[in-house]
Amino acid sequence: MIMLLNMYCFSHVFRTVIPKCTEITAIIATGAMCLRLLTNGKGFKNVKRTVTPMVVFFVYCFAVGVGLTVFGLYYINLVYPLLEKILIMILIAYIIYNDESPKYVLNLCIAVAVAASVATIIRSDSLYTRVELSEAMSANQIGMVCATGALALSMIKSKFYNRYVKLALNVLFLCAIVMTASRQALVMVVIIYLGGWIISVLGDKKKTARKMVSNICFIVIVGVILIFLITGGYIDVIYETKLYARLAGNSRSTTVSDAARWNMYAKGWKKFWDAPFFGIGFNYVKYVFLYTHSTFMEILIGTGMFGFFIFFIPFLKSIKNNIRGFSRGRNNLEKKYFAEKLLIAAVLIIMMITRSIVYYIFPMVVWTLYMCDYNYLGKEETVNLSPDELKRI
Repeated sequence: MIMLLNMYCFSHVFRTVIPKCTEITAIIATGAMCLRLLTNGKGFKNVKRTVTPMVVFFVYCFAVGVGLTVFGLYYINLVYPLLEKILIMILIAYIIYNDESPKYVLNLCIAVAVAASVATIIRSDSLYTRVELSEAMSANQIGMVCATGALALSMIKSKFYNRYVKLALNVLFLCAIVMTASRQALVMVVIIYLGGWIISVLGDKKKTARKMVSNICFIVIVGVILIFLITGGYIDVIYETKLYARLAGNSRSTTVSDAARWNMYAKGWKKFWDAPFFGIGFNYVKYVFLYTHSTFMEILIGTGMFGFFIFFIPFLKSIKNNIRGFSRGRNNLEKKYFAEKLLIAAVLIIMMITRSIVYYIFPMVVWTLYMCDYNYLGKEETVNLSPDELKRI
């Protein structure tokens, strides 16, 4: 958490950073995990199974990189940053499997999203300003963090996160996304809220009269507030935002940006044919100015068709299994678990269309959350189940 806050918030809010924060926190976290493994190896096999696809991908990238380096076409050190992402995956997966719950990771995403949202709002000069938190952080990245916070908020269960807290935090995230003018983040939150509503329908909570009255009152209050804002003209402020200008096509910078991205895709596709099978080297952007803002294109160009299939087949296989699990779910808890997995997959696909997630730490946290097959039944739900049901699960 310190590492992510340092990366996304400290440099902007406090105008300073913790020196060597990534390295220091990685050493501390890895050391703590190793000490825990000596006393309790629980979950280690599952961690191995989770990270194996990424390790295989790294080995492939390294082997191809060595071959390219021999012929003077590549710098093998460009592959090494992928090891950092694998370490992040190991740490996150180990926490999830030991806790038998993703709750810590969800809280982590929410905490970073809150900090980034607050930093975005307080540092913005106007609604039209597109926020840049630091030289290393773009507005789209901050929008992605805020949208991920909304995703985690839709999944987490806790007495602290009641409907009022969730409403306040969602409003905070949405305000930050408007400030960043991130269209990808807007698409993500639309999918998250729609998916979250569908998942809530699958819940097996008993609708008591008191809960029904409470829900109706809550809806009425929110509705009255919205009507007041609309009739009072307060909602009109949305027309002054950079996001509205981008969506309405009134932003020249957006037109130029979109044209530049399409040009990158076109050039990237031509570059792919220079080495269609093995690629021109992972993380090639460091010596070829051609970052395509797409995981699909980056991996296809950098690692070729072989690397593309090595990376995406486990992901697609997992989607297939989750769809099958959802369709065959025997109760609402099973369906809810697989629905949440598919929701994370949908968010990841949006991320991968607009950004190369393998170059960034925060998206890899979300990737790991998706790839982990954690226990979807909390301890409180398993108390009333029979031994046969537990064995089947």
